[in-house]
Amino acid sequence: MADTKITQLATLGALADADLFVAVDDVGGSPQSTSLRADAFKTYIEGNANTAPYWAQTTEESGAGVTPVNYNEPPGVLERYVDNASPGVTNIYSGITAALSAYDYCEFGASSYLSGSTITLTANQTLRGVDWRNTSLTAGAGVTGSLIIIDDRCTVENMQINGTGTKGTTNGIKTADTGSRWSVRDITVNNFVNGINLQACWICHIDRVLIQACTDGIYVNNADNYDDPVNAINIVGGEIASCSQAGIHFEQGGGGSFSVNNFNIYGCAIEPSGTYGIWVENVGIQLINLNGVYFEACGDACYRQDTGISAAIFVNCLFDVDNNAATDKGIDITAGVTENITVQSSRFTRMGGSSATDGISLGASATVSNLTLISNAWTDSALGIVNDASAAITSINDEERGTRFAENVFIKEKNVATTDQTGWGQFWVKNNTPNRPRYTDDAGTDFWVPVSDGGTGGASSAGVGNQYVELEINGNTYKILHDGTV
Repeated sequence: MADTKITQLATLGALADADLFVAVDDVGGSPQSTSLRADAFKTYIEGNANTAPYWAQTTEESGAGVTPVNYNEPPGVLERYVDNASPGVTNIYSGITAALSAYDYCEFGASSYLSGSTITLTANQTLRGVDWRNTSLTAGAGVTGSLIIIDDRCTVENMQINGTGTKGTTNGIKTADTGSRWSVRDITVNNFVNGINLQACWICHIDRVLIQACTDGIYVNNADNYDDPVNAINIVGGEIASCSQAGIHFEQGGGGSFSVNNFNIYGCAIEPSGTYGIWVENVGIQLINLNGVYFEACGDACYRQDTGISAAIFVNCLFDVDNNAATDKGIDITAGVTENITVQSSRFTRMGGSSATDGISLGASATVSNLTLISNAWTDSALGIVNDASAAITSINDEERGTRFAENVFIKEKNVATTDQTGWGQFWVKNNTPNRPRYTDDAGTDFWVPVSDGGTGGASSAGVGNQYVELEINGNTYKILHDGTV
């Protein structure tokens, strides 16, 4: 008789415990029949059935054309779609794409994983591990560009992301062109050229992330010509360590227009970084805001700026300027026009105790409109503001310590003094021909500063020439010659 499908059999009525029925089993290819009571068969099934959980193929999986390979794992879990037979060796890329196509998320277990291809997240997708100690994802030898590409409203969390020992993979995580809003949190990123390559975002969050052993920990650039502004980068509670070039590096890196509107770091450590802690190379930035950042062993400078920006604010930061002779400068502004630099409630120290002296250094090609220092601590008398190459500074508000200049101070001439401030006096240059130095007190009274001709004869030429000093009294100019003649 031909086999009949279960669904075609007549419905069997409810069995009482004492009812007998015949169970047929195929033993060694020979069907065997046994007469059983219903209650005895129930006990047999309960005692011998596979008790592992079982999840049948879901509607989402069938709709995405995904067939699980392990029904004992719940939907969305990586091992449901691929056998990680040799952890850290088996290529599990197909399992990741299967989970993402069905559910827009992939759950990793407490194991080591290897992906042989770039994992490209599309909008609203998530990669989630157990935690960064127990879940690790490593780039396979064939992954040369990026291990993970992240898009709008995507998340990567709770795992360790590793490149090869030779940094054969360029980026641990890279943003897509449309990567408007995204977050990475509670992860470690190790051994890439760029830990995070950030090229496009409206708002991104990098929370509690450890980046180490990269060339640049975070690389903000426009290498792919996305032409999208970076509106708000928020880094909270992380650490960037042992990066050979910079902890955070801003570079134009391509054509088109590219700018950063708001860059914020809160409660992070940058230590040590090969050349710079933070390096603003050639990208226009509206605001850099550092609050509670600890810098240590950052090579040439904790913060290096080679281009003009609108404002840089440093609050509650610690600049270990010379820890073990590993950092030369705290804040180093070398070029460009910066409208405002504010340093408040921060500490400049020389734990290494060697010859570094530049707490804040201003270079010849730099112009700073307003430099404000409020309630900072300078633990070494040698540390201070060093204008070592005649940078143009419009105003300095420094209530803490003197400002030292290694070169002459140039003051732009003007017609009148600035608005008076009680308790403050001002030196300025009147735009006469030739111009003249002046001093204005807090009552608005102008005084001419005595000047000496000094160019004829000299001190040894008494009685010869016309060496003099010049005074103004009631609007009249008087020259007092070397012999007392007025």
